[in-house]
Amino acid sequence: MRNKNNTFFQRGDQQIFIFVFMFITLMLLTFLGLFYAKSFAFKEFKKIAPTKEGMENTMFFDGNIVNVSVKGMNIRAELAVSDSKLKEGLSNKQSMSEGEGKLFAPGTLGAYSVWNKDLLIPLDVIWIKNNRVVGLFRGLPVYEDGDKYVSTPSKESNFVLEINAGLIDKYKVKLGDKVNISK
Repeated sequence: MRNKNNTFFQRGDQQIFIFVFMFITLMLLTFLGLFYAKSFAFKEFKKIAPTKEGMENTMFFDGNIVNVSVKGMNIRAELAVSDSKLKEGLSNKQSMSEGEGKLFAPGTLGAYSVWNKDLLIPLDVIWIKNNRVVGLFRGLPVYEDGDKYVSTPSKESNFVLEINAGLIDKYKVKLGDKVNISK
């Protein structure tokens, strides 16, 4: 039989052991939680990113230029990712060449409306979900005398491409067409 004074841990030692054990456990759980959250966020981003194999997700930043091709139409599109750039759109842009456009990448799946506030050039709009055309709008009109026009798609998308008016018809783009987005 052991004497009370001859125990494996003394009372003070037990408290220190419990504190250290709880601290290590808490740190381990925190590390695992951060790892899981980062892993989950990356997986969720991969769901919304284009599905082209081998493409780097690091290209999705405001102002980056990406190539968007659909049905022989090749567009060099400026990316809009942040809230301010998504809202700004192509407002007050004086002109745009046939091969230029703007690709909106809001980061989540949704039914993203477009409008003509401060729009100086007419546009065609293509909604894209997982590298497929899911919505089309021809001829978003120029903003004149407070005449606001809004177009809302019937399906959700994870990208919206704005291009010069007339290009959808010129290249015969239709629903279901494959879209390639690359750096």
